[in-house]
Amino acid sequence: MAGERAGRFAARDAPAILLLYPRHQAPEACLVCRGVLFSSDPALYRPHTALDQWGTGFHREPVFPPPNLDQQQSVQMEVKVLIRRALLAAASQQPQLGLSTDPDDYYLSCFNIGWEGIGHWESDCELSNPSLRGQPRGTAALERSDPSSSALRYHVEDNAITIRNGTYFNNRPLYNSHGPGWVLTGDRPLVRFLGNAGMNGCWTVGIGRNGHTKWLQDWDDVTARYRSGRMEWLARDRSLPGLSVAWEVVAQAGREAFSSRLQVQGAAPVDVLVWLFGGVKDAAGVSEKFDPVWLPQFTSDAAAKSPVLRLGFLSEACAGNEVTPREDGFSVRGTDEPRRKVHARCTATMDVKVANAADWDLPDALPGTTAGAFPAAFGGLSLSGITNAVYWAFEAGNADYSPTSALLANPEELFRNATRRVDEVANRVVVDTPEASLNVGVAAASHALDSVFYPPVYRHGAMAWNLPFPGWRVLYGGTAFGWHDACDPWDATTWIHK
Repeated sequence: MAGERAGRFAARDAPAILLLYPRHQAPEACLVCRGVLFSSDPALYRPHTALDQWGTGFHREPVFPPPNLDQQQSVQMEVKVLIRRALLAAASQQPQLGLSTDPDDYYLSCFNIGWEGIGHWESDCELSNPSLRGQPRGTAALERSDPSSSALRYHVEDNAITIRNGTYFNNRPLYNSHGPGWVLTGDRPLVRFLGNAGMNGCWTVGIGRNGHTKWLQDWDDVTARYRSGRMEWLARDRSLPGLSVAWEVVAQAGREAFSSRLQVQGAAPVDVLVWLFGGVKDAAGVSEKFDPVWLPQFTSDAAAKSPVLRLGFLSEACAGNEVTPREDGFSVRGTDEPRRKVHARCTATMDVKVANAADWDLPDALPGTTAGAFPAAFGGLSLSGITNAVYWAFEAGNADYSPTSALLANPEELFRNATRRVDEVANRVVVDTPEASLNVGVAAASHALDSVFYPPVYRHGAMAWNLPFPGWRVLYGGTAFGWHDACDPWDATTWIHK
């Protein structure tokens, strides 16, 4: 690899990055190796081993003496030597990671060469003739895609990222593309609705039979499938033999809204589809607070997980909510300024009332409660004679906001249109390789990248770091996925005028 530099160049590091995964350990136990090619800060031009803000171990070290600017320099790096030094440093300085020091215990998951710059400096950099040569040591990566032999939490099934009886909530965000708005779904069947001004509510669904109700999130057999931009659950429970519930959720684009489809198979005439919705509350910075993977920077606990992954229904967020029931839906208004209001409509006629969300985890008791201090919308739909799917639509706005006529008119059409759109985005770039995880990963990346384009600029992150950082790691995806027109306005039109 040869690097050519000219002008005034400043950067924190310009790394070659390698991502190592152990063959026989949990996938979280990985190590990032960074070979620093150049740094404008001499303090960073030294070996350094630590944890990043997500609790992942990393090792960084220079790969040659600091270069002279305006001079071409060729670089050769023995990757295995760097890996060996990185593993020894990690074992010594971050022993809590529990990583083996033998390079042969790992496979190389990623190799990347690029530049990372901070601030506003002139720079002109070229990379030429990069190459990576190596001898394969087996098919460890392919073996890990087989759910019967994989140590990974997830596997690919029917072109979806799939898990059976996973434990996390909120770990599959669905994005209201091209603007602030998030619908958090996850391994367990629960929907958390977030918007620019705060929390737009939380929705949980269950089945009642002969006075006993159980939320789907507590059922003992739940398969969760994430398809780029939409979530599907298939739930069964041993207490209801022969009955299954298929629940799908997809976010709308360009506004704080989402759609859902519910279909029940094998229901008895006495069965009732029940649900609870509430928790509309003004709150600042929800995109960061509810990011399921973000942890405070420089977190020292390598095993740390975001508490958002364990966050279920929040009854306290329902305090002071005003609920207006309708036979085909409801509206919920918050008490904090600007008094957010969420409208919901269903294609079926329901019995809707105001319940006390303080008892949300005792669903059998909810029908007998009154609003109390934590009002929430609670409803039931008799499944007797219902064979078709039931469609829902949710939309949020300020207190004086009225939902669009399309929302009120046809939730089924909204769902189908939103599903069609996210599928089109997912197929913008199609990858067909023997590694199924790579194929679905590219589709998932397409949805995430589409979501961070807030015309006319790309944001740095879809949830945490949801800021317009000009030119810092936000344009590469747009060009890779063919959205060159979205990258055009950056340097000239948008930022110069600011």
